[in-house]
Amino acid sequence: MVAVAALVDARKPGGLRYTDVDYDVLRDGAAAVLRGGSPFERATYRYSPFVSYLLLLDLRTSLPIAKLLFCVCDVLLGQSVGVLARERGASPSVAALWLWNPISIILCTRGSWDALTVWLVLLALRSKRAPVRAGLLLGLATHLRLYPVIYSVAFLGHFFFEKRRLAFGPSMKFGVTFAGGVLAPTLYAHRTYGMVYVEEALAYHLTRADHRHSFSVFWLPMYLAQAVQNNHLRRLLKLAPFLAHLALQASALLTLRRDLDACVFAQTLLFVAANKVCTAQYFCWWLPLLCVVAADGPRRIIRPARNWGVACGLWLGVAYALEFRGLAAHALLWGCSLLFFRANVDLLLAAVASPSSEKEAPRVLVTLSNGLAETESWTDDGDTDEFEDDGSDPGTATGWGVAL
Repeated sequence: MVAVAALVDARKPGGLRYTDVDYDVLRDGAAAVLRGGSPFERATYRYSPFVSYLLLLDLRTSLPIAKLLFCVCDVLLGQSVGVLARERGASPSVAALWLWNPISIILCTRGSWDALTVWLVLLALRSKRAPVRAGLLLGLATHLRLYPVIYSVAFLGHFFFEKRRLAFGPSMKFGVTFAGGVLAPTLYAHRTYGMVYVEEALAYHLTRADHRHSFSVFWLPMYLAQAVQNNHLRRLLKLAPFLAHLALQASALLTLRRDLDACVFAQTLLFVAANKVCTAQYFCWWLPLLCVVAADGPRRIIRPARNWGVACGLWLGVAYALEFRGLAAHALLWGCSLLFFRANVDLLLAAVASPSSEKEAPRVLVTLSNGLAETESWTDDGDTDEFEDDGSDPGTATGWGVAL
């Protein structure tokens, strides 16, 4: 697919390119670094500078080396899905659900590096008994993409209540190494590139508001707020998503605190579904975790997953009519956003539910025998007229015997 991308980009059939525009942004940032400058010289470069370093090989070799690295990360991500599924008592072959997923294949071959971040998160989940390694991995993932910071409380609680007892040592180790994993590369980037790094790679993502190309339920209120010069309304639109995140993340932590994998999955899906900006690229943040959590009972998510796909397709169809056909379908598209949010919630509830125990119906084995059978003390020995046991020979009886 990487080779196909090179051919499509060279010929541009219909004026279309296969490679994602964000990959071009990363490449331009790497070119600035190669000249001795800053990757933030490229407009819209809003990532860690370390990501641009990966594309220096592209410029030196004129080959899509970084794309191949992203594909390797995607394969390693699938391998981690299989390992975590096996730890939960499921078959590791569930990794095929990710490895052969066309969404993941297209994203990484187009130049998306999200698989790298999600792989680091899954490696941290595989380190449930190693707080130092888990802290370093989660800290590095948080530096690359800010959203993994929401997992820190769940991991801290996991190590603090290890084996149903208070464990200050493991939780302290995790906290220190997590802080180090975040601060070390962040301080290096700030020292090297200054405040432009803080403004573009950190502050921008905290204040970003985009009402276009977004599945978010907040896109229409933000769109309408642009036509209303009301500072109170704008503050409310900034506060509402934050409060929604706070409530949803707290509910996931309290409800699923004993299952770290399911808690991280729920936090990710809720974060994406309730975010101010929600694009299809963000789905790959929680899809691998869904494969892990639902591996022990995949049947329970078939119907919610089907409804999720239908809601997503419906949204895309209406969005096409609005964006490309110019139809005034704003209210209809917002209704599709609400329906899609509901589909996300249904999928979440089905995935984290305990798999239904399919109990086998009790079977009764009946054996009939004809002939003489020695009885116990329930029979009359023939000495008295009453049914009473006198301790003597129980006697014999003829007829049918039934054994259950």
